[in-house]
Amino acid sequence: MSQLADDPRWIFLQQEKWTCKSCDQVHTGLPDLAFRNPSGKVFDDLEKQGNSAFTVSGNILTEDLCRYDDYYYVRTLLNIPINGAEERFAFGVWSTLSVDNFASYLSGFDSGVFSDEGPWFSWLGNRLPLDPPDTQGVKCSLHPQTGRQRPEILIEDPDHPLFRLQRDGASLDQILDILAQCGHDIRSSLPAPTRH
Repeated sequence: MSQLADDPRWIFLQQEKWTCKSCDQVHTGLPDLAFRNPSGKVFDDLEKQGNSAFTVSGNILTEDLCRYDDYYYVRTLLNIPINGAEERFAFGVWSTLSVDNFASYLSGFDSGVFSDEGPWFSWLGNRLPLDPPDTQGVKCSLHPQTGRQRPEILIEDPDHPLFRLQRDGASLDQILDILAQCGHDIRSSLPAPTRH
C-alpha cells in the first residue's frame, strides 16, 4: 500500500464532496484546472458559443474549438500522473493544430473515429501561471481520444518541467503547490499531513 493511501489529505480529497476554504466552492475529489480559451487578449474578447456554432471561416470560440485568423485550437487535457494513485491531475488547456490536422480532428469530432489517429504536432496555447519557464508555445503532441473525450497532449520538450512531471508523475505536495501557484490554494482546506 502506498503512503498516499494513508495520507489524511488524500483521504479527505477522496470524500464525496468537500468545501474549499480558498474559493468557498464545493468540490468532488482533487480539482482540475481549466482555461476558458487560449491565452491572449484577442481570445478573451471572443464570446463563447456552443460547439454546433463552429464554422471554418471567421473568428470563433466554442466549448472545444477555436479559430482565430489562420490559427486553429482544440481544447485538450494535459494530464499529470499522481504518484501512488490511479487518478491524474489535469489542466484543461488549448493546443494548436495545423489546418490539415484540424480538419482530421473535425472529421472525427462527433463520432470519435478519426481518419488519421495521430498523434499530431501541436503547440500549447496557454500560459500556465506556474514558476518559469513559460508554457505558452511549448512543443507538444496531440493524441485524439475515442468516445467524444477531449484529446490529450504530451509535452515534447525534455528540458521543460512539465515534460518531467508527465513522465515521472508528481507527489501530492507538488500537485498542491501547482494548485496554489494557479491561485487555488486548497492546502488550508485539508487536514495536516502525517509525519513519518
